Amino acid sequence: MNTDNTTLWRQLQQAKLVTGAHAPEQTAAATPWYMRAMLAFMGWIGALLILAVLFTGLSGMLESNTGRLGIAIILGLIALLLFRGRENQDFRMQFALALSLAAQILVFWSLSSMLLPQQPVVAALVVMMLALVLLAGIPNSIHRLWSAGIASLALLYLIGQFGMAPVAGAILGGAACWLWQKEFVLVRWGSILRPLAWAITLTALVQLSGEGLHSLLQLLFSRQSSMQPELLVLRGAITLGIIILVTHTMLKEAGIKTFRLSGLAAMAVLFLLAFFIPGIGFSLLLALVAFSRGNHLLAGMAVASLLLFLSKYYYLLDISLLHKSLLLAVSGLLLLALRLLIMHLSASGAAK
Repeated sequence: MNTDNTTLWRQLQQAKLVTGAHAPEQTAAATPWYMRAMLAFMGWIGALLILAVLFTGLSGMLESNTGRLGIAIILGLIALLLFRGRENQDFRMQFALALSLAAQILVFWSLSSMLLPQQPVVAALVVMMLALVLLAGIPNSIHRLWSAGIASLALLYLIGQFGMAPVAGAILGGAACWLWQKEFVLVRWGSILRPLAWAITLTALVQLSGEGLHSLLQLLFSRQSSMQPELLVLRGAITLGIIILVTHTMLKEAGIKTFRLSGLAAMAVLFLLAFFIPGIGFSLLLALVAFSRGNHLLAGMAVASLLLFLSKYYYLLDISLLHKSLLLAVSGLLLLALRLLIMHLSASGAAK
């Protein structure tokens, strides 16, 4: 506050028109959302026009991997300088985002032509490492979510390349639950870990949405499963470890040191769901984590994915009505038995 404002404030105090030792700090009026949206849109338009002129003039360089990488490095450095600016202006940030995405597309284009046909694992590793570097180095939420998504997709591709596609959902689901439970512990790295958690969660849900009930039906209605036995054991071990980790962390935060019989029964049901029907099991586990964290957006996503997987599994067309009826009947009996168990334990606890 300058001298004139201080004198004026004291005169108003003497006239008993205001109260307080100092005048309230004046803050600049927030920019309307439509102005910010217009500036962001203009940033994209400007970047696309510059890229169109650049690529038209340098079309010959785009025909070689070296030329594409050189242009990508120049665009990446310009984007990094713009991202590192002091003022968080919408035009500048969106302009830098467009340039960075163009640079990444050129890099991925070059890597796919150089390494993907002969060495797909090396190409995926390079893409994942580059995405992680961009995730940590560029302080922009949209860009970090994009980089985390690229890294998650590259990790999913690597898991498939090593022949572990049946356990990809369990691995990604466990990583997502661990990251969300460490949200308040690793606060210092929250701006990096939070986009990574969102990206891994979305990748896990997309991957699990592609799995049907084939493994469940083969285990229930046939003598053997197409999945290798060691992968079945690994899937079960990872699923059980995730459930134990999540429940142990929740009980530890609540100050509960011992497991009750009802809790063990609920963990057993959750394990069976997560092992046989990974989509529903992961959605329930994600809902528990979201409830314990107080994350309403994550809880809404978990509930929506749970409804999606329930409808998807029920209306799956390659299952006969008899099998659907058997599944519904067994599920209903299990739920009724669990309800009776919980009521019995609650009544016995109240009697004590």
